[in-house]
Amino acid sequence: KDYFFKKYCALLQKYYQEQIPLCSYLSLPKGKDIIHLLYAHLSNYGHTIENIKQIKSLNDAHIIGSFLPEDNYSTIFECRSSLALEYPKELQPHFIFINTVHELVRIEMPAYVVHNKDLFDVCCSVVLDQIHKGNGYPVALAEAHEQAVITGSDRDFFYQILENFSIQEKHHKVLSQKALKKKIMTI
Repeated sequence: KDYFFKKYCALLQKYYQEQIPLCSYLSLPKGKDIIHLLYAHLSNYGHTIENIKQIKSLNDAHIIGSFLPEDNYSTIFECRSSLALEYPKELQPHFIFINTVHELVRIEMPAYVVHNKDLFDVCCSVVLDQIHKGNGYPVALAEAHEQAVITGSDRDFFYQILENFSIQEKHHKVLSQKALKKKIMTI
């Protein structure tokens, strides 16, 4: 974490210095940030255990999706996890929900984007435009996924390099049953 987190923050810092809008897209979010707030509220006001149990079985998308109109986004929420608080103040993650025709998505942005109306509006409009052009999923992400698909020969090459490295370093490579099944197809 120490190695990658510092490098990641340094990269984000460059985007911040250039004021480049930046966001991430989470399809079918299963987070419970809002549910935890609701749970705390209900617990403090003497609601029944049954009501509280029902709330805990839901996720944020259930709650937000029940009232957010299509092609609209929610209010901005600030991430308050212990990891989120380790980011520099201007990079701390925030999020919104967007209700598309097809699903409710979570869009995450650093603080400098949500606190700059122009950058925030660019992110929201680009995401919605991409969703519409992609019939429910951003075109840019679909294209990136297509480009990132690993071929069988690429996978074989990777495992061969891994095996050679293991032999060279005198490490015994142990694969899980799942990994073995993926490598060896049976008929």
